[in-house]
Order: sequence, then C-alpha cells, then structure tokens
Amino acid sequence: MTFLGRVQLPAPRSLFNNGKNMPHCIVADEAFPLKTCLIIPYPGKSLDTVAKNVFNYRLSRTRGQ
Repeated sequence: MTFLGRVQLPAPRSLFNNGKNMPHCIVADEAFPLKTCLIIPYPGKSLDTVAKNVFNYRLSRTRGQ
C-alpha cells in the first residue's frame, strides 16, 4: 500500500492474535486532510463531549513522543 504514492506502508496485520487485521495509521495534526490512513484530532477548542476532548488529548500525547 502506498500513501500518496510516495511512502510504502506494510500490509495490515493482526495485533492481538484474534485474526482481525488492523491497518497502519499515521498520527497527524489538524493541518492535514482527513484520510483513511491518517488520524487527526477533532477540530475546535471547545468540543461538545468529554470523549472528544479525551481523544484529542491522547492523540496529542502520541505526537509528542
């Protein structure tokens, strides 16, 4: 699989030996467009649910690693 025709990504594989293949994803910030292989935060500063705030916080922690 290629990402925009430039980067070679490995094929999806099972993470937990349950037979369900999980695709590889790239963690990005809100400057990138939403694509199936990109994970970006929910837009906006004041989000309507706690779950969205928690998701954005955890996603921002992965980008800082």
